[in-house]
Amino acid sequence: MKTRNQVRRCTALLLALSLLLLAGCGGKAAATTMRLMRTEGEVGVSDDDGKSVAPKEDLGLYSGYGVDTQSASFAWINLDNVKLAKLDEKSEIAIQKEDKHLELEVKSGSLFFNVTQPLEDDETMNIRTSSMLVGIRGTCGWVEVPDASHMNVYLLEGKVECTAGVTATVSAGEVGRLDETAGTVTVEPFAQDAIPDFVRGELDGISLDGIPETVEPPVEPEPDPIADALTQYRVIVAQASAYDYGADDPTGDYRYALARMRADSDIPALLLEQDTTFGISNVLVFQYEPDNGQAVQSDGTISEGVAQAGGYRGSLSAAGDGNGILATEFSSGSGMGSTSRVTLNGNSLQSTTLWEGNVFEDTDPTSEEIGYLEIDWNDIADLSGLDSWTPPAGEPSQPVPDQPEPDETALPTDGDRIVFRGTLGAYSYNEVLTLQGQSDPNPGSDMGETYYLIVLDEPQTMNLRSGDGLSSRDGEVHLVNITYAEGITQYIGQNLAFSIDPEQTYWPSDTSLPLGEPSTDDVHVLS
Repeated sequence: MKTRNQVRRCTALLLALSLLLLAGCGGKAAATTMRLMRTEGEVGVSDDDGKSVAPKEDLGLYSGYGVDTQSASFAWINLDNVKLAKLDEKSEIAIQKEDKHLELEVKSGSLFFNVTQPLEDDETMNIRTSSMLVGIRGTCGWVEVPDASHMNVYLLEGKVECTAGVTATVSAGEVGRLDETAGTVTVEPFAQDAIPDFVRGELDGISLDGIPETVEPPVEPEPDPIADALTQYRVIVAQASAYDYGADDPTGDYRYALARMRADSDIPALLLEQDTTFGISNVLVFQYEPDNGQAVQSDGTISEGVAQAGGYRGSLSAAGDGNGILATEFSSGSGMGSTSRVTLNGNSLQSTTLWEGNVFEDTDPTSEEIGYLEIDWNDIADLSGLDSWTPPAGEPSQPVPDQPEPDETALPTDGDRIVFRGTLGAYSYNEVLTLQGQSDPNPGSDMGETYYLIVLDEPQTMNLRSGDGLSSRDGEVHLVNITYAEGITQYIGQNLAFSIDPEQTYWPSDTSLPLGEPSTDDVHVLS
């Protein structure tokens, strides 16, 4: 049995975790008498020594007494005729009382309370567990104790402040869920259909206005397959070195990128690239499948890079129509090469040749028909590329911006020189690649250079000197490189008529920028 000082110390400690329930109307009374008003079913009563006391109607209850109920059993406790407590089935309480201070400790189960008159300033009535406490001054509701660390307080009338590490206000129609371990109080609405049967029989005179009959279930968010894909891709990137890229000479450097491999889906594929000492990088492809919620590694690899021997050059771009990867490769010696579209066929990579020819002499139509999009590669240590994904614009990139139709009759003449209309611009390395819709076959070269280019209003067939200067050949010209011409910077941004000397204008003999377009330093500005 606790001493008076022990009870005081216990009460002071528990008050730090109390919920102050505020409500009620009229009158004042003191918690001086307690009686077991009536029982139903199997109800047990014990005194302060733990000895059993036969329950009966209007049985007096005192400090140290305990009351418990079995299945389908209930007990009503009358406190000064203005306070009612009802013990639910399979519940147990212990009573502690000292002067005007009363505590009902709920050891298990549930307890209904209805205080119709507020207590005087020097009175307290607490409902508590071993570690949490509810201070009642005048209100009604019920308490559930699912375990020693949790207590749920439902209010039918009044307002309460719940404290368990943090403080939150709970009003009628709300439940405060106290978590003593986490030190949190969660407040949410409840509806009339949450009122348990043992409480419903005690609702005479209690208004349920403002408490809805039912609470609409929360709307579950629509699943986001792209977010799920990016989550799984983070795991794959983190273990990049664990995969087989089919190379015998890896450097240990890895990159990743996102690209659409299917035109009918915005869910990107993950490209995981491993460098090799030979200069060629191998790329694995992982595609998230929303049907089974898994990111699946595809069979085979894709390659790009510049070989240290043999003249191989390869580059990868995303297809402008969102359907796969465009792989361009050629031999720097012969100039022969091809462009292929790599897509997914089930779990296998499928390559379809779009163009074959000589990169120095023939025009690859892929840029205009499909469009190249630059792939944004990231080091595997930088996961910012996986923080979000925005599908590229559906329109293919265009190597030449749209221009007004030229007025052919307005072009002047300039002797034997070739006359055309176009716009002069200054372009950076990246801007040239974007303008041509190409990937640099020599990645990293001339990145700091500024290119002065005349972009023709309309492509024009011209007979110009070959790169070796020994002969001439016809070819379609989209732009003319005049980077080394003098006195032309004042015309940047202007659409004018220009002329060039076909004997001083040369097709390229290598794969420097701009790719496949002629250059000259002999240019006239006509109008």
